[in-house]
Amino acid sequence: MDIIKKATDKLADMEADPPLFWDEKCHEAYDQMLDECWICETCGRGGSDLKHTDPIAYRCGFNDYFDRDVAADFAKNQPAYKELVEKLEAVNDAIAELEDALENT
Repeated sequence: MDIIKKATDKLADMEADPPLFWDEKCHEAYDQMLDECWICETCGRGGSDLKHTDPIAYRCGFNDYFDRDVAADFAKNQPAYKELVEKLEAVNDAIAELEDALENT
């Protein structure tokens, strides 16, 4: 079933590269993590200010932050991901029911 493979592949893509699907939300999550972890005692600025003071370090950290484990967990908590999982499960259930009906006739 081509549509099932497409849905499964899309879920895998969402888990592997969440910024491709939710770039703004990913940056918000990263900024929040930076602000919770690091505040400069001298100037009082938060860690997310790094995107302005050292954009290269910010981008490198962002890429490191969304490693496989964080990326997959982030994706699995997104409504669009959950909705696609539910639809895929419904299709698989319908296929199983159809297979059962065919076997019993």
